[in-house]
Amino acid sequence: MVEPNPIQRALNAAYDTVAEEWAKPDILVSLGDATGGQDRKSAGTSAVSTQPLDQVNAAQQLLEKFHARHIAVIRGSGYHVSVNGLPVEEVLAEKLKALPVGAGNMRSGLKFMLDKFKLRLHFAHHVPSSQVEWYLTTPIAKEGIRIALQEGRLGKVHAVFRGHNHYYVKVEFWNQLLISCPCWVMPSDFMHKKSGEPVTTIGAVRFQLTDKPDDLGKQIRTQKMLFPIKEANTRVVTV
Repeated sequence: MVEPNPIQRALNAAYDTVAEEWAKPDILVSLGDATGGQDRKSAGTSAVSTQPLDQVNAAQQLLEKFHARHIAVIRGSGYHVSVNGLPVEEVLAEKLKALPVGAGNMRSGLKFMLDKFKLRLHFAHHVPSSQVEWYLTTPIAKEGIRIALQEGRLGKVHAVFRGHNHYYVKVEFWNQLLISCPCWVMPSDFMHKKSGEPVTTIGAVRFQLTDKPDDLGKQIRTQKMLFPIKEANTRVVTV
């Protein structure tokens, strides 16, 4: 048995905090990349195991910690969740008995919409990315505009949630809420090579819906729980 390193212990402690404080939600949405894949660009060095079934079993154990009433599994990037073209997250969705949000008879999906109290929330993994600090809001804002332009086909979408970018950003207009959700993975060697200090936010987002607007006219409330993983910071050495 291999002992977890300080970063792994810190991540696990943070995750357990969220699972305990936000336990038993009506719906838990996994926004993609629930498995890490073989991590080919970093020669597998950032994965505890490169075996797909090991990763699926670990993801199942982690998601089940929430004891959610319903679970929805969004499929992430092929680099992380595809084995020879087969979506590993579909196996995860079957094991979790997740809501059938995919096309045809698939439980996992690339995207889905939640309809409740005449509100529509749009969930997906994929979204354009930015690692430039002054443009972090641009990808999710563009996503909101694209969704709004398809209102004739989709209907009115009141909130958009996306994964993929590994950082938390919230953009709110008078008629639309947009959130780029945080993640549960530290930057890989590949990410460090792309940027001097990768922009990464560890944590989760919770949303609450009400059947009637509050005093401010809102029916959607969100909370974030973010964790600075100090063990992963660039070390400062004094000599």
